[in-house]
Amino acid sequence: PSHDSSKKKDFFTQFRTSFGLDTVELKEVRNEDTGTAQQALSVGKEFGKVKLSIDQGTGTESSKVLAEVNVAPNLNLNMDVGGNRSSGVGLDWVRRY
Repeated sequence: PSHDSSKKKDFFTQFRTSFGLDTVELKEVRNEDTGTAQQALSVGKEFGKVKLSIDQGTGTESSKVLAEVNVAPNLNLNMDVGGNRSSGVGLDWVRRY
């Protein structure tokens, strides 16, 4: 039998749509203290100009909650709180071509 792969959804697409998420991805996260890298599962949802994400890595202190707020065209405010009691705030200027 012939299989049309364009009609099949991959696991991440099925997971994302089942839970009403906007993003589901595996990504590499770097520990700033040790310089080591590990894989993390990241899930996110957009609420208007606010995007919330949760990253969970393989380590016990590798979880992180991130918020990104679009404050003006090409200007984003980023905030994060990590499971290792780390936190950060940043202002990013973004230009897409």
